[in-house]
Amino acid sequence: MKQREKTVSILDRLSWSVQPPKGLIKGCYYREEARFSSCFNGDLGHLGVLEVVADDGRIVMVEFNEQCSPTYYMRHFQNMDKRLSDYGFFQASKERTAVTGVVLVNGITSVEKQMVAANRLTGDFDLVAGASNSIKRSMLPLAEKIAARMSDPSSARYYGLAKELEPGVTGRLQIVVEAGKIVRLFYDEIFADTQEEISDPELKQYYRQSKYHCPDYISTSGAGFNNLSDLITMSVLKHQNLLGLIDLPYTEGDNRAPEWDRYLSLARPLQEEMEKDGVWKPANYIPVLDSTVLSVQTMTAGDGHPLHLLELEYPDFTYEPGQFVMIQNQGDSFHWSYPYMIYEGTDRGLKVIAAKNSSLFPLTAGAKTAIWGANGIGCAPGANAVFVAEPATIHLLAPLIHACTTPTLFLIGSECAVPKELLPSITHFVSDGAQALKYLADGSDAVYMALNVPVLESIMNCADDSLKERTMVFASTRIGCGIGACKSCYLHSPDIQMGIPVCCNGPYLPFNMIDFEKDRKCFQTFK
Repeated sequence: MKQREKTVSILDRLSWSVQPPKGLIKGCYYREEARFSSCFNGDLGHLGVLEVVADDGRIVMVEFNEQCSPTYYMRHFQNMDKRLSDYGFFQASKERTAVTGVVLVNGITSVEKQMVAANRLTGDFDLVAGASNSIKRSMLPLAEKIAARMSDPSSARYYGLAKELEPGVTGRLQIVVEAGKIVRLFYDEIFADTQEEISDPELKQYYRQSKYHCPDYISTSGAGFNNLSDLITMSVLKHQNLLGLIDLPYTEGDNRAPEWDRYLSLARPLQEEMEKDGVWKPANYIPVLDSTVLSVQTMTAGDGHPLHLLELEYPDFTYEPGQFVMIQNQGDSFHWSYPYMIYEGTDRGLKVIAAKNSSLFPLTAGAKTAIWGANGIGCAPGANAVFVAEPATIHLLAPLIHACTTPTLFLIGSECAVPKELLPSITHFVSDGAQALKYLADGSDAVYMALNVPVLESIMNCADDSLKERTMVFASTRIGCGIGACKSCYLHSPDIQMGIPVCCNGPYLPFNMIDFEKDRKCFQTFK
């Protein structure tokens, strides 16, 4: 049976450091982890993790972390990080530590420094007596595994940055990139090694610990620091966007968590460094291209209403039907940029349809524009699909009709109100939404609608669940930037706290995803 050690008070005799290396560190990334020191059948043992970064033939970082076994004899420390929690203080209260005069972190940091200085992971190292069990059982065996792999450059790249955020608090952001994607990210804030270095009186008690791993740290935000850190990790890994704070809570106004801006102060320079090195760029990174109008084709409806089909220069342009581009008229006066659905691609660029009230409509061949895209998520209407539009919205649906092998269009309005070039061979003209619903009620094909909200509701308020499930609708919110940054197009969502970014997730969205009670006023009206 394990004997309880006597509690002693020797903290004033001990000294250890939990400070990360300051500044930028980058290079090839190697990692090994394994469980060790299982005490009984079913005990997983402690978890050792060794990370090594090498650059241009030199080892620039070695870092070992140990996590307590999930069956550790003190519940407080089960699954706890030993390096950045209060585990060192726990060791400082034990009789055996009074004899050795060191804690685990002393032994770890000593070997780490030796490995970096000697530029090797194997061989003899001076071990700190009394703080070497984990070194021998985990750190050194893991180092041997990594050393065997280092003859070949790793495909993973490490980018780490640590800097002081306020007196006595250091922010640290670590990112691992592989094959152009961020595969690991961890943000933490580490307190100084002494209370005297920490200026905030309320934070002095947390010295030699980090906000993430300190079990007693009290967050000033609406969630624990560890939860916020985990959320930013999940957001970045999912969306591959370091700066957008996508799907994250506490990002707005007076309720904004201060952790986000502290994190961003490290994320911005790391993003610049990764983009400079060409290893990663944000998923929504879309360059703005100076473009020229190559040709303009006028399509005129029977009632005289015109639309212009413009071809714009864009070398090597790729897109999926249902996506859009942002275009700004670069004429003499200032014009806002607006989204335009991509009608089709050409060997020189792309074509879009401009309505008479748009800033692109007056342009002629040779006019200058700025363009970025393709944006949003494409649609796959398949060989057979059903489309529902009004004359005023036909230009929004025309690209999907154009991409469908056998489209069927229900046009709520007069035949003479739409250019014949945009009408498929199977087109039904109906007088209102109720008449359209009679045709739509039976069937299993996907349905795509681009309608003003009153007309849309006249159909869907009477539709059965089957029709609602298979219907995609054009979300005509006001898109300002096209990349999710300005948030002008966001819609409410029960699943996404920040809301649905239409410019990223749309513009065509499942009907059941939209809360028309809350967002009806967000939709534009087309005339």
